[in-house]
Amino acid sequence: MDNFCLRWQHFEASLVTAFQELKSDAELLDVTLACDEDKQVMAHKVIISACSPYFKSMLVKQRSALHPVLIMPDTVRFEDVVSLL
Repeated sequence: MDNFCLRWQHFEASLVTAFQELKSDAELLDVTLACDEDKQVMAHKVIISACSPYFKSMLVKQRSALHPVLIMPDTVRFEDVVSLL
């Protein structure tokens, strides 16, 4: 019986590149975050829910929506949301 050891060389660099490509591919963005001053930013539901229990809770509540719009509290600035994403 043969044993194999599979490794993904440069995993971290590949992961960073993959996330950068996902961010720039507008076709795969599936949630909109509405911020102050009527500004909006699009994101990936799976990414923001994996990184934030707040977003996960909001998205679970809107499970049936194909492309939900999450309205952020007035105290959340657009620039801060963009920086976080």
